[in-house]
Amino acid sequence: MFSKNLLAALLRLCDQRKWSYEKAAERCGISARHFGNLVRGTSVPSLKTLEKLCAGFGVTPNELLLKEHEHRM
Repeated sequence: MFSKNLLAALLRLCDQRKWSYEKAAERCGISARHFGNLVRGTSVPSLKTLEKLCAGFGVTPNELLLKEHEHRM
């Protein structure tokens, strides 16, 4: 569930911002390869990487990890 929510959130956020994976990776301060692995679900992020993703996208951990309707409750 965790990785499916993360994958969906990363795809949604990139789409909303019209960011390529490379731009998203740069904004988040991680390598494009690592970002691609996260999006494909072949890598699980560390806590530090989750912090970088939140900072790069300007979202809270709840917005990143919960399904869209779950963090509105």
